[in-house]
Amino acid sequence: MRPFRKDVLARVCLAGLFSYLVITGCTDPLDLIDPIHLTFVPNIQNLQAAVGSTPTGKRRVVLTWQYDTLNTNIRTWDVQRAIDDTTLAELNFLELVRKPAFGYPLYIDSSAQLQNIQLDSLDIYYRVIPNGDLRNYIGEPSGILHVIVRRIL
Repeated sequence: MRPFRKDVLARVCLAGLFSYLVITGCTDPLDLIDPIHLTFVPNIQNLQAAVGSTPTGKRRVVLTWQYDTLNTNIRTWDVQRAIDDTTLAELNFLELVRKPAFGYPLYIDSSAQLQNIQLDSLDIYYRVIPNGDLRNYIGEPSGILHVIVRRIL
C-alpha cells in the first residue's frame, strides 16, 4: 500500500474549508446608517420660482419653499445661484434667509444680472440649503431649480 501524501491531505483540507465557507457564506450586509444631520434639520419642500416685475418695471424672481414646521430646528436658509451653468461648482452664495415668524420663507432676486439681459433669455439655477439652530447642523440641500427669465422686448 502506498503511504498517504501530505499535499493530498492539504488539498482535501483546503477544499473542505472552501466548501464550508461557500455553503455557510457571509452574513447579510448591514444597512448604512443615515447621517443624522440630514434628518435633524427639516428638508426643503416644493421649491418654486415665479418670474415677474415690480411696479417700476424692475425684473425679479421670487423663490418660495416649504418645510416641516413641526421640526423647529431651523435658523436660516442659504440661497445659491448660478447663471447659465448647471455645474454645482458654479453655484455661488447669494443670500441668507432667516426663518420667518410665521408662514413660509421667500426670497426675491432682483439683481443687476436680471435687469440687463442681452440674449433672448437667461438661464438661472437656484439651490437652497437649510441651516439648523441646534448644533449648527446643515441639512440636505434642495434640488437645483432651473428658471428661465425671458428678455422683455
